[in-house]
Amino acid sequence: MTAVRVATLAEHPNADEIVGVLARMVALSDDQLTNLALGWRDDDADAAVGRARALDPDSPLVVEVLGAFDSLAYLYADDLHGEADYLTVPAPVTALALKAVRDAIAAAYARPVLGPEQYAALIAPWRTLFAEGETTRPDFGPQHSDVLDVLAVMAALACRSHDAEADERWSTILSVGTQVDLDRHGDALDRAWDAALVTERRRLWSLVSRTGQEAFFRRCHQCDRNGSEADGAVLALCLGAAVGVMMGDVLDAESRRLLLEPLRSVISHQPEVVGH
Repeated sequence: MTAVRVATLAEHPNADEIVGVLARMVALSDDQLTNLALGWRDDDADAAVGRARALDPDSPLVVEVLGAFDSLAYLYADDLHGEADYLTVPAPVTALALKAVRDAIAAAYARPVLGPEQYAALIAPWRTLFAEGETTRPDFGPQHSDVLDVLAVMAALACRSHDAEADERWSTILSVGTQVDLDRHGDALDRAWDAALVTERRRLWSLVSRTGQEAFFRRCHQCDRNGSEADGAVLALCLGAAVGVMMGDVLDAESRRLLLEPLRSVISHQPEVVGH
């Protein structure tokens, strides 16, 4: 079977399905995880061939596939560990369900190079939940656009070694952060986490955290800086603001204020982020 050269997701002929699988994998319910686990099989020859083909070095965007697998493990780390008191699905069941999700990811990316039987076998457990053609987009919840605004600020800090505006923003956040009452800030984070559990957004919390960290530590070809203790402080304040925005519709006003205050001055041109 010949290789299909695809340089970016935008060029992928199956991009809509890929985005849909990646978006849905964050918000799977307990019932959906159980159904996926029940539907996954390890004795299907077509599925086995499909998995091997999907992870072949010549398969479309195989590095992205592996990155998606890594993200999946990160988002479901608590579920796989199985010890948190808020979990209701046994860890072995979750582990089987995530095998079905990985198969769906692999099938979506590799569809152009898979035979129809291989694709059908890999995607079968996923199709018990989501019909072909049902698409969705990544969603950080009711405050989706505001969360993206905060993540954009974090991404803009990555190149501060050669970007004066980014360096000024970073310094401003660090300066305001020195005035933050860390105990009260920590209590506000705890309240936000409790709200995430109640509203079933804990995996969105993990997604925001992972996305923010990747943006914050991203380097372009001009960057030349080493991490520092101050980096960790600014990152923590930014992530606090991001989850504060994400949970803003269910948090009390004081908790929102405590979490958003460190970034208020650098996102003041976006009042919808800091005011509810």
